[in-house]
Amino acid sequence: MQLGIYHQHPEFRKLYDDSSKDILNLFNELIKEAIENKEIKKSTDIEELSIYIFTIFRGIIRLWSILIECSLDKLIETNINMIKKTLE
Repeated sequence: MQLGIYHQHPEFRKLYDDSSKDILNLFNELIKEAIENKEIKKSTDIEELSIYIFTIFRGIIRLWSILIECSLDKLIETNINMIKKTLE
């Protein structure tokens, strides 16, 4: 659906792109803060981790939109736990 809007309504592309950049910037700031608080390793590539998390959450939204019977909370919790394991 998101890509359908992107391609079918070019007038919304800038809004879509800007919101994606804003979300990535938010993740960057949260990751920097977590590194400063020693919650994430200092050697972590902030940009790569931001893209990784953003991609996962986009996938969660897409998956949830086609698997209505699946709980959004469960999808998010499962993926957050996997991200934590990856960062350990």
